[in-house]
Amino acid sequence: MQTTATSTGGRIPLASGARLSVPTPNPAEIRIEDVAYGLAGQYRWGGHSRPRVTVAEHCILVERLAAVHDMDVRLRRLALLHDAAEGLGLGDCLTPVKALLPGYRMLEDRFLDAVWKAVGLDPPTAAEAEILKALDRVAGSTERRDLFADARDPAWGNVAQAHPDLRVAGWPPHVAEARYLEAWRRLQAPQTS
Repeated sequence: MQTTATSTGGRIPLASGARLSVPTPNPAEIRIEDVAYGLAGQYRWGGHSRPRVTVAEHCILVERLAAVHDMDVRLRRLALLHDAAEGLGLGDCLTPVKALLPGYRMLEDRFLDAVWKAVGLDPPTAAEAEILKALDRVAGSTERRDLFADARDPAWGNVAQAHPDLRVAGWPPHVAEARYLEAWRRLQAPQTS
């Protein structure tokens, strides 16, 4: 049996039972619980780190980096959601592979636009997108430091400085999912000065 987008009507089944359209994802079908579940089931680094680290844990790390730099709640929410498309069925695609898939970026942007609408956030401005990329690079370097013995090898290329105080633990998927949802709820709580 062939499993293609057309054999499922161009829809991705989500854990909640929703079916998300690939060409036109509907924000009304997106739930933060599906994002958390999907991100907790995706591994960074193609699943080849020891321990394995979920994309959910990675997103929490990016949000924590925003927090330690005293960034506002909006940017912290954007940081937590920056890879949400991966949790909705696109999967974690390694950068060298993504570069060979010209349509991937378009799909990722389309899915993220639907996520922003679903959670009531305006998309990141150009300046915010640059900040998120910088935080993501620091998170990647922090992960390399904690997960790979050869993290200082020049073959890794030009990388950001790992954060000295944050560590990557390699939480199991159920823990990563629960902590992702906890982080989301914390960021939704009324902010006190």
